[in-house]
Amino acid sequence: MEDLFFEKVKKAINDHGLISEDDRLVVGVSGGADSVCLFHILRLFGSCCPLTMHVLHVHHSIRGSEADRDAEFVHSLCENYEVPFTLVRYDVPAFASVHGMTVEEAGRILRREAFERKAAETGSGTIVLAHHMNDVAETVLFNLSRGSGVAGLASLRYKRGAYIRPLLGVSREEITEWLEKKGFSYCNDSTNEDCTYSRNFIRNRILPDLTANVNSRSAAHIFELSEEACQVESWLAECAEKCLELYAREEKDRVVLNKGMFRMEREPVFRRAVKMAIGKLSGTMKDIERVHINMICALCDKENGKRADLPYGLVAESVYGDIVIRKKADGKKNSGVETAEEFRLEPGHVIGLGNMQFLSFLEDAGSAVIRSGKTENVYTKKFDYDKISGILVIRYRRPGDYLVIHPDGRRKSLSDLFTDRKIPREERDRIPLLACGQEVIWAVGLRSGESCRIDSDTERILTVKVQLHLEGSDDRQN
Repeated sequence: MEDLFFEKVKKAINDHGLISEDDRLVVGVSGGADSVCLFHILRLFGSCCPLTMHVLHVHHSIRGSEADRDAEFVHSLCENYEVPFTLVRYDVPAFASVHGMTVEEAGRILRREAFERKAAETGSGTIVLAHHMNDVAETVLFNLSRGSGVAGLASLRYKRGAYIRPLLGVSREEITEWLEKKGFSYCNDSTNEDCTYSRNFIRNRILPDLTANVNSRSAAHIFELSEEACQVESWLAECAEKCLELYAREEKDRVVLNKGMFRMEREPVFRRAVKMAIGKLSGTMKDIERVHINMICALCDKENGKRADLPYGLVAESVYGDIVIRKKADGKKNSGVETAEEFRLEPGHVIGLGNMQFLSFLEDAGSAVIRSGKTENVYTKKFDYDKISGILVIRYRRPGDYLVIHPDGRRKSLSDLFTDRKIPREERDRIPLLACGQEVIWAVGLRSGESCRIDSDTERILTVKVQLHLEGSDDRQN
């Protein structure tokens, strides 16, 4: 007699390309109906498609003797069918307490760690989980209730990375009916009845009410919506990646978004691009909510310097034609730079400041090359040494700094120079200065003042070279 349930799951495995011949699988088996069904389905599938199974059971140290019973049940199941078995024990409540998270979240993190470690140990390229149609419906309802977008509708997929879910297309009722028909036993988890947990409340109250009072196929219809959302999500992610390629650039601790992106791209695309940009810095898109995306989009119409605080210690700032998403400074005004620190510049000596080295030397005007050649990662500037009226120092900016910008002595504040050159505020404290009192002789990489320019009367030339210890720096002559 044909096994319609098995054939249904087998078709899903083949249609989605989940398992190939000779695959090595790490299979998560808790002992509950879903994972025991998965175990037997894979065992039967192995008779027509050679594969290697290794079962992993995670003991969460939560349910006492009941958890011990489940572990022993899975161990015996594997022994009966001669399938390799590994038991991993975690103190999930302790981990949750230490890391300030819920027990559910801690359990997910530790299970994933166990699965991926065992996959690496066994050379397995595939991790198999027992999620099914009702899990999809519960997850969609949960995510919608929390304010999710399209991504939350597509959270569970047949295949994502190394993880596969062969049972997604079948319901919990189909699973238990098949197990009973085949005479396969399984364990019941008493905590699944505790409706103080949000997911259990949806599983035991909301979804059954929808099925009984709205539509008997509610779970199936929600699953179908999730399937369509997966396709939309894949398309949207692809468009957003292309959008970032066009309008964004990544730097060490920031992502810079050109504001043109918000005018040229459709709203769903640029909103997803913004979320992905945050994810590139935070390492996750978890807890990046609609309100955060809205704040960044609103910066497009804000004046220079306006900011929005984001999760994970990030901040977004309007910087002229860009929106800069970056990591916040550590609370010090100058991002760790000691602005009170200064070093006297004396010809013939080498000075280190941050990631730079300053070398200076004197030459007679008659023998000096007025414009030096380019050397990799080096800024070079020459001055009339005899026009310098005080002690030269290397330092960072201070209140009251200015440059002489015209031979007649007209001045411009250093702050105004930074504004004119559109230097972001957080970068201004990292620009080294060659100064004499409050007069800035040279803002390295930007411009020098006019008061010490070389002319036909110059007798001695001070050459200052700044070596940057940065990969990919361009040669500069500013």
